[in-house]
Amino acid sequence: MQRIVWGEGSLFSSVLGRQKYSGAPLRWSRFVLFEPVEGGTLLFNALTRVLVFTDAALDVRTDPASLPDAALWQERWFLIPQDANELQTADQLGRVTEMVYRASLEAEEKSSFTVYTTTACNARCPYCFEKGYAPVTMREEDADRAAAFIRSHAAGRNVSLRWFGGEPLLNTAAIERICADLRRDGVSFRSSIITNGYLWTEESVASAKEDWKLDWAQITLDGTEESYNACKQYVCSDPSPYRRVLRNIGMLLEAGIAVGVRLNLTLENAEELLRLIDELQERFGGSKDFGFSLHELFEYDFLSADPAWQDGGRILDAYRRLLLRLEDYGHSLDLAQYNRPRKHCMADSARSFAIYPTGELLKCDHFRAEEVVGDVVNGVTDPALVKSWRERSAKTALCRDCPLYPACVRLKKCPDEPADCSPMMREIRLFNCRRGMRTEWQRVCKSGQEKA
Repeated sequence: MQRIVWGEGSLFSSVLGRQKYSGAPLRWSRFVLFEPVEGGTLLFNALTRVLVFTDAALDVRTDPASLPDAALWQERWFLIPQDANELQTADQLGRVTEMVYRASLEAEEKSSFTVYTTTACNARCPYCFEKGYAPVTMREEDADRAAAFIRSHAAGRNVSLRWFGGEPLLNTAAIERICADLRRDGVSFRSSIITNGYLWTEESVASAKEDWKLDWAQITLDGTEESYNACKQYVCSDPSPYRRVLRNIGMLLEAGIAVGVRLNLTLENAEELLRLIDELQERFGGSKDFGFSLHELFEYDFLSADPAWQDGGRILDAYRRLLLRLEDYGHSLDLAQYNRPRKHCMADSARSFAIYPTGELLKCDHFRAEEVVGDVVNGVTDPALVKSWRERSAKTALCRDCPLYPACVRLKKCPDEPADCSPMMREIRLFNCRRGMRTEWQRVCKSGQEKA
C-alpha cells in the first residue's frame, strides 16, 4: 500500500510528470531516502520532492522485482530503468523548473529589503563577520533616501523589511524615520529584526509593534548565563546582560512579536546549548511565538573535506543530539525547504537588496566592500555583479554521490558556506531531511490530511 504524504503537486513532480512503466529491469533511484517508521517505511524522492508512506518494510536492498506495486513506484520515479542516467535527468529538470521559478519571482507580490541601520555594535562576539570594518551609522538624509528607494523599487508590492547591523537597535531613529516615510507614502510593509536583544525597552517594544510593524525578532544566545556573558563581551556595566536579554525576550513575546533564538554550535558548547534549550523552554515554551534555529559556525576546520572527519564527527553527533532535544519540545524540521527549485535568499531574488547605512546596495547582507551593486539614489549600476550572485557552485564528485543532488543548490559567492561541501555538511543535510520526513508523517497521522 502506498500513501502520498507530501509533494505530489509540487512544481518538480508536475514538470516531470509520470514515468511510463516499460517492463524493463528496474532499480531504486539514487535520489530516494528510506526512513523506517512505526508500521512501515517513509520514502522521499529528492528529484520529484514527493514523500510516500508504505506499510511494507523497504530499503535500498529490496529487490524491485519482488514488489507487487512496482509500476506505481516507477510512475513516481522511485524506481527507474537500470541503465537510466539520473544525473542528466536531474540537471534537465533543474533547468526547466528554474525558468518557471524565475518567471514566478518576477510576478511575486512582495519586495524584501535588509536595512543596516548601523554597523556599530554594543557586543564584541568573537565570530562576528564584520570585524575590521569601521562603524558607520545611517544619517537622517540616508534614511529618507533609503525609504524613497524602497517605495520606488516596491512598485506597489507589499514590502518586507529586515533591520540589521551591527546592532540595529543602536539606531532606532533610522528605523522610525524609514517607517514613518513609508506610512506617509501609503506603502504596505511588515518588518523583522536581527538583534542581540539587549537594548529593548518597554517603549521601543511598543513602537516596534505599532510603528515598525515588527512580526519577528532573531536573537542569538551562545550558552547559559556565564558563557553567554563571556562570549558577548558587552560594552556595558551590567553584571548580567544574559538576564536582561531573557527579560526582553519575554517583553517581545507579551507584545505579540515572535522570537526565534539562534543557537550557534561549536565544538566547545554543545552541552551548554542542551542546558540552554531546557532553560529557555521552561521559561518561554508556553508561547506559540517562541522558537529556535540551530546553526553550525562555519569558521571551524571541521568543515573541511577530510575523509577521516576528525572533529566533524564530534560536531555532527552534537548537532543530532541538539536537534532531537528541540524535537522533544515540539520544534521540528519540515520539508518546506525542498519546495523551491533553488536556495532562495537575497542574492537569488530580483526583488531583494541590502541597504548599507551610507546608501550602497548589496546582494548579500554579509557586506563586502567590493560587492556594491549600486546605491539608493541611482539604483542598480552594476547588473553584471547582480547576476554573478545567482551563479551556482559547480557540482563535485561528492555531490554526484549524494541522494540530495537534485534538491541542493549552493551559490558560488555565498559567504556562509565553504566553496566545497564536506562529508559532515552532507550528513547534516541528510539528517535534517530524514527528520523532516518524520515531521510530515507525524503531522499527517495527527490530522489525517496530506499536503501538496
